[in-house]
Amino acid sequence: MEPGADIPNHFFSGLDNRDSDEALSFEDFLLWTIQTAYVEDMVVVDERDREMRKIARLWGVPINEVEQARSAFDRADKDRSGTVELHEFGTILCSLMKVKDPSDVPDRTVQRIFREVDIDLDGSITFAEFLTWYSRMTRAARSSK
Repeated sequence: MEPGADIPNHFFSGLDNRDSDEALSFEDFLLWTIQTAYVEDMVVVDERDREMRKIARLWGVPINEVEQARSAFDRADKDRSGTVELHEFGTILCSLMKVKDPSDVPDRTVQRIFREVDIDLDGSITFAEFLTWYSRMTRAARSSK
């Protein structure tokens, strides 16, 4: 939450049982502060960071892995459409494979892996689709060491 920003209404849900003209006691304020001071909405300022934390919890993936995947995804999403198309996917593949010259990766290979990642076969890869594939690949690489 940005400094000086309004506190979201859901933080006040525990105080709803008071009369509207009743003053808040110090004890109630202290209890409210303890319950809300370290809540993610208060501590993590950036909405995108909160979303990545939510994805990490939902998918059971370490937050650093989600951040790495997001970074790779964003670098490839040149048009900032929020999805990666086939012509952008080669960038991710070369980066992850540590290939210096993109021509070293045959187009057939890029297309085959793209189809594997594009779960719904709509011709573009969402971050969720990419994260699924990325997590599977990084786990396989870690287990082979």
